Amino acid sequence: MGRSARLGSFDLQASGPNRASFLGTIGLLIPRRVELGSPLWTSRAHADTQDEIQALNAFKLSLHDPLGALTGWEPSTPSAPCDWRGVSRYNGRVSELRLPRLHLSGALSPQVANLRMLRKLSLHSNSLNGTIPTSLSKCTLLNSIFLQYNSFSGTLYSVVSNLTNLLVLNVAGNYLSGEIPGDLPKNLRFIDLSSNSFSGDIPKNVSSGSQLLQLINLSYNRISEEH
Repeated sequence: MGRSARLGSFDLQASGPNRASFLGTIGLLIPRRVELGSPLWTSRAHADTQDEIQALNAFKLSLHDPLGALTGWEPSTPSAPCDWRGVSRYNGRVSELRLPRLHLSGALSPQVANLRMLRKLSLHSNSLNGTIPTSLSKCTLLNSIFLQYNSFSGTLYSVVSNLTNLLVLNVAGNYLSGEIPGDLPKNLRFIDLSSNSFSGDIPKNVSSGSQLLQLINLSYNRISEEH
C-alpha cells in the first residue's frame, strides 16, 4: 500500500528531470480540446460563417424581392449575416430564418439545407413556388416550419421524416399533393396541412392521435379516414 503508483517504468511520484520528461511525453499523447478563441476555433467559426453566407446568398438569388427586403444582405459587411434582416444566430450559427409577408416569389433554394444549425424556418404568406426541397431534411435541428400560404407544390415525402426534433409543421394553403407521409416525426405537437390537395387515407400515427399532438388540421383536402 506504501508503494508509489507506477506507469511502465516511470514513477508518478518522482521528481526532477525524469518526471518532467514523462509529463512532457504524455502531454503530447493526450488530445487537446479546441479552446474558444484559439486560432483553430476561429478558423472553423469563420469557415462555418462563410458556408452560411453562401447558403443565404443562394436563397436570396433564387427569389424575386419586389419590396427590397433583402437589399441589406451584403456578404461584405463586417457583421454578416448577424445584421441581415430575418436572420437570427445562436452560438455563432444561423438558428432562425424569418421572412414572412414580404411578397417574396420564386423557388426555395436547396442550399438552405447548408444552414445545419437552423431551428426555425418561417417564410409564410409569400408567393414561393416549386417544390419544398428534399435537402431540407438535412436540417435535423429544425423544430418549427412555417411555410403556409405560398404556392408550393409536390409532396412531403423525403422532406420531414428525418426531422426528429420537429414540433410545428404548417404548410396550409399551398398546392401540395400525394399521400400524407406515414412517418411524420413522432414529436410533432402542431400539424396544419389544410387547404392543399393531399389524398388517400389518414395515416394511423395521425388518426390515432399521439398524446403529444395538440392540433391537427387536415381540412380541405381529398383525404379519407382509414377504416
